[in-house]
Order: sequence, then C-alpha cells, then structure tokens
Amino acid sequence: RDISNDAYVSKKDIYTDSSGNVGIGTTTPSAVLEIASTQSNNKNLNLTFKGNSDTNQKTALDFVGSTSSSLYIGSDLRMYNDTTQLVNINSVIGGTTYFNSGNVGIGTTGPQALLQVGTLSGTAYATNGGRILVGAGVNANGPEVVNGIEFESSFTGSGYGTKLYTYSTSDYFGIATRFNSATWTERLVIKEETGNVGIGTTAPTHTLNVVGDVNITGDLFVQGQNMTVPDYVFEAFFDKETFMKENKGTALADYNLASISELAQYIKENNQLPPSKIQGQFALEGQSNNLVRQQYYLLEKTEEQAIYIIQLKEEKDKELQELQKQIDELKGEVQQLKMQNMN
Repeated sequence: RDISNDAYVSKKDIYTDSSGNVGIGTTTPSAVLEIASTQSNNKNLNLTFKGNSDTNQKTALDFVGSTSSSLYIGSDLRMYNDTTQLVNINSVIGGTTYFNSGNVGIGTTGPQALLQVGTLSGTAYATNGGRILVGAGVNANGPEVVNGIEFESSFTGSGYGTKLYTYSTSDYFGIATRFNSATWTERLVIKEETGNVGIGTTAPTHTLNVVGDVNITGDLFVQGQNMTVPDYVFEAFFDKETFMKENKGTALADYNLASISELAQYIKENNQLPPSKIQGQFALEGQSNNLVRQQYYLLEKTEEQAIYIIQLKEEKDKELQELQKQIDELKGEVQQLKMQNMN
C-alpha cells in the first residue's frame, strides 16, 4: 500500500508493494528493503545511524544470516562464524584490524596463501606454502613490467625506490633500484635453477658472480676444492724415488723440475714463467682467475726458486771446494820450490 500520506513521511518517499517489499526513494523495490536516491544533484547515498550522548548506548547494525554467521557494523566491522570472529576492521586510529582465518586475495579470486597479490601464471602446488604469495603474472619479464613489490622512497623527480620482482623468461628473482629515473636498473639477481647470485650481471655462472670492483675491509678467506698443495716440489727433489713410487699413475707423477737453463730458455722465448703441470697456467690479462689455484701456482714457483737457490749454492760450494783444493796444492808446490831454492 502507499503510505506516503502517513505522519512524518514525505509524499511517496516510502512505498510497499503487494509482495511486502519496502522502497525508500523508489516505487519499485526489488528486495525486502531497497533504498535509492531520486535527487539528481545528490551523488552519494548515505545511511546514518546516530546514537545519543549516552556512553552505554551502542549504535550499530547487525546482519544475522543464520545461527552460525553474522555481520556487525558499528565502530568497527566484524564478521563471525558461530562464536569465532573471523574479521575485524577497526575504524579507530591505532586500532587492531585482522583476518582470523582463511586466505586473502587481492586481484585474485583463488588465493593460495594467507595473502596473495595478483594471479599466478601457472598451477599452484602444495609446496608453494608461503605466507605471502605475489603472483608474477603472465610473461613478467623484468622490473619494468607491473609485478613484484615496490618500495617507493620518494615521489619527487622521476622516481626513487627499490623493487623486488621475478623474471619468468630468464627464471630469476631480482632486486632493482632507480634514482631520479623512470627506468629501473637491475642490481642483484638469484637464479632459480642454480641458486647462483649475480651482482652487476643477470646471468651469474658461479655461486657468486660480481661484475665490477669489490672492496673488502676485512679478511678474505678462500677454501679451495680439489687443490693440490705444492709440497710435491720438495718431495720430488729430495726423495725422487719414493715420490715417484707413491704417486705412480697420478698427475703428480708428471711433475718434473726444469733445469735452470731450460727455465732461462722458456722465459727468453715467452716472456713469462712456464705453466705448471699440476696448477695450470697463471691467468693472463682478460682471462678468468681461480684465486686459490693462482696462489698455489705462485707457491709452486716460489718453492722451485728455493730449489734453484739450493742447487746454485751446492754448485758454488763444490766449485769453492775444488778451488780451495787447487789453492792448497799450489801452496804445497810453492813451499817445495822455496825449500829447493834454500838448498
């Protein structure tokens, strides 16, 4: 019935149809209660519940769907399942807002984690298992596309900030920055397949691959793998027979100390020290340098120099002994000549 003539009701503001639906601002309500604004200059439709000054009075709106679920709208927004509060959104500054159960999706209707932002480009497996899941999206190739997590430090200039992202084509996770620039610069990447870390490169070939200078203020500890400490130099020199017997069939059996004349000839022809059969060649300009192997190479050459010094000393001692013998013989001959002249 039309109740527009009832007390305190403006003409045709409230209407009920034959099915019992109530319309406020509309004569054709399509639900039990439908509220509409008929004023062309009123773009907002506000529904206000206002209590009095009584501090014990609670102004709120409760929606009870069943005995096991309800929605409460008051100073905060609450959702219940039976007696368990699932959601609390607090309107008070410093108040607590939380989701007590289930996954939350932003930009997705099927979140696979407690919080998922964006859609996934493939199938989510149980091993995903993260608390926060950020979907890379389809063909998320690098920091320039819309994906990842951005930490904006300033909105001045062309942009400042740091971004965490995935690169689906090259299969790596990256960190990029920009400083007063609209373009992101990739700073660090982790390859998903190998775990290799690249700084200054997006294609690291080693566990840590740095393109650029490195400044280390503390000590650098390097532990080589499958390296042979060049003590074999002394072992082969002082006990050649035992050394060859113990290392028969190994790479050490090929070790042989070059003579000083052979060393001199090689240096004269090549302007560098000869390569090591055990440690390889010392890295030249533009070549990759295995730090531990290079140190062992230099140690081998240092030990060989010690052997050369020992050899030279032995030769000189032998020469001195021979000279001393000759001198002693000459002294004897001179003494004999003196005695003959005295007679």
